[in-house]
Amino acid sequence: MVPTESAHLLHTRGKEIADKMNRLKEEMKQFQKRDEILRIGCANGVLKAIFLNLILDFIRKYPGIHVEWSEYENSQVLSKLMVSELEYGFVVGEAEDSSICQRLVYSGRQVLFVYRGHPYYERDDITLDMLREETLLIMNEQFHMYHDFMRACQLRGFTPKIGAKVMDGGTLLRLCTQKIGLAVTPEFGGEIYLRDQIRPIPFEGNPNWNIYGTYWKERENYEVIRKFDQHLRSQK
Repeated sequence: MVPTESAHLLHTRGKEIADKMNRLKEEMKQFQKRDEILRIGCANGVLKAIFLNLILDFIRKYPGIHVEWSEYENSQVLSKLMVSELEYGFVVGEAEDSSICQRLVYSGRQVLFVYRGHPYYERDDITLDMLREETLLIMNEQFHMYHDFMRACQLRGFTPKIGAKVMDGGTLLRLCTQKIGLAVTPEFGGEIYLRDQIRPIPFEGNPNWNIYGTYWKERENYEVIRKFDQHLRSQK
């Protein structure tokens, strides 16, 4: 059996209406609780940079506000903000949407961790072209950096040889110490106890890994958003 044209139209338009109704319900819930609940979405990996203590300090400072936080893929944070499932987000990179407010809260270098004994170990910097034949270790597709790095390599005319894609920065660097490959990561990913075995080497041009505090302009007057944004500013 196949649906008729009118049934197909009804299903398509009906889904659009249902999605709008669900979004309206979430917006109403958010509006009613705008001074009581703060749901924070963090793109995978950013908690390591912005430090969970910032959120915990806010909870202690405002015990009357119920705070929740979760990690998602970068695009999921933006979509959840749009459908009122989050009040505030931390995302990697600037969003191309004029209805979004963003403020830079962290900027770190992208580096290549190289293990002791590798020919690049003593270098001052690295170019992408030098990685054409290297086995690389990188965070997986759920991380914004993966897609940025793959695009940058493709613009240089090659597809990088990926030896491992992982979810955890510590695992990435331990694999590097085992000489399985060279690790592409933000600089903050280098645990101190590994520094005698691997070292971070910046990429030529010093590309940055930028994290932005993000929320929708139409909700900027919500008390919880205003207080949290002010809290972040005070920590600088």
